[in-house]
Amino acid sequence: MLVKITKRMGAIKEGPKYTLDYDATFIPTMCRGAVRKYRKNGKLDYTKIGFSPMVCMIGDLPVYISNRNGDAGSRFQIYECLENCLNILDAQNIRIGRVISDSAGYNKKAMAMLNMRGIKFNMRFPHKDNMGNFDKLLTQCNSWRVTEIKTSNLIWNCEIADIDYTMSKGFYENVPEQKYRVVAIRIPTQKTRRKGETKEAIRNRALYKKRLRELRRKKILKEPAKPFEDKHWKVIGDYEYKFFITNDFEKGSEDVVLEYNKRGSAERKFHFMKEDFGWELPPFSKMNENTVFYTYSHVRLIKYRLTFVLWRQPSFQS
Repeated sequence: MLVKITKRMGAIKEGPKYTLDYDATFIPTMCRGAVRKYRKNGKLDYTKIGFSPMVCMIGDLPVYISNRNGDAGSRFQIYECLENCLNILDAQNIRIGRVISDSAGYNKKAMAMLNMRGIKFNMRFPHKDNMGNFDKLLTQCNSWRVTEIKTSNLIWNCEIADIDYTMSKGFYENVPEQKYRVVAIRIPTQKTRRKGETKEAIRNRALYKKRLRELRRKKILKEPAKPFEDKHWKVIGDYEYKFFITNDFEKGSEDVVLEYNKRGSAERKFHFMKEDFGWELPPFSKMNENTVFYTYSHVRLIKYRLTFVLWRQPSFQS
């Protein structure tokens, strides 16, 4: 229904290839249909009572919702949700060229499925301590180069490199061996940076902080309303790393990082739905009925977006 309505309104069309962003959000609620989970001490865990819908979006517009209970992990049925969404879009002749996801989308079966469909993906690579093969490739990598990457909060003066990574065959998922590209960026840890730091390096760091303050004053970077903590850096040896995995071997390394960073706007869309379209107050006791409510709220969002776009057209205002 979402795809048909969005298509009928002209918000998505047959022909062009779209980028699909999928993510899950947690909606706390005391509805009867929400799972009650108890801690080991026998007391109710109020942080887990609610729903956790998986939502697929094209730009600002949702095209698929799969509701799940609040105790579902971020990776729960990620492959099934993505495959169902793509099948529905295919049935309406809506083409997907790229898929972006956080580390929850790191699923061998899902990535192989996207590869077979000819869809490029860009995901955060969740480095684990037991990834010995990848750590060996990381240690042997000698193609690091200095670069600068601007985000909405910071400017990363870092090193960047590409690593060809072959994922081992998934014996239980019946997934063949897949070859992907991992884009890695790194910065020295604070201990490494301070060790033997020259006066020039100290001066450059002070200039860097001054530059950030100036950019924030000009409203180019976000205002630091509260301390911003980026938790996705992985400390390995003397460096902190971020990893991004993709099957796109043509896109520039910096472009891969910037493309992934833009998916942060998905969290803002969830905030918008919760605050302005009633997602924080699901009205029904059953999960399926609340899924219909979320869908209807999304239809209202589509109408709101299209009305705003039309209102900005000179012909409409005249």
